[in-house]
Amino acid sequence: MKARLSEYPPPLKRTLVKKFLWEADFALHTCRKPAERGEVSYVGGCLFRCAACLVQALFALNERYLVNEKGSVKTAGSFALCPDGFEKTVSDVLAEPGRDAAGLQTNVCRFERLVEAVRALSD
Repeated sequence: MKARLSEYPPPLKRTLVKKFLWEADFALHTCRKPAERGEVSYVGGCLFRCAACLVQALFALNERYLVNEKGSVKTAGSFALCPDGFEKTVSDVLAEPGRDAAGLQTNVCRFERLVEAVRALSD
């Protein structure tokens, strides 16, 4: 069994990156209008889902298996293939997604930039 896990399978990498980048985009797409309306709880949930998807994509890009979500943002932030400031941006946004429409929209835009940065690493 160990021999099969010694190399990260390229098809798995491609599939996970594609799936989780799509899902990260989808999470942001579904929260744009609620952000305009100031729906803090819904947008906060979407931002968390986006962050979780980006972590999955970064683990795959770095050919690492994600075993547990605990500490995964910090771990992903230490990878060679990771956008600058990833851990800080995710932590700052999730600590306070926004108290009103303006704050929520600003943080949705911050996460959109993270998605694009991760996508650029995958090209």
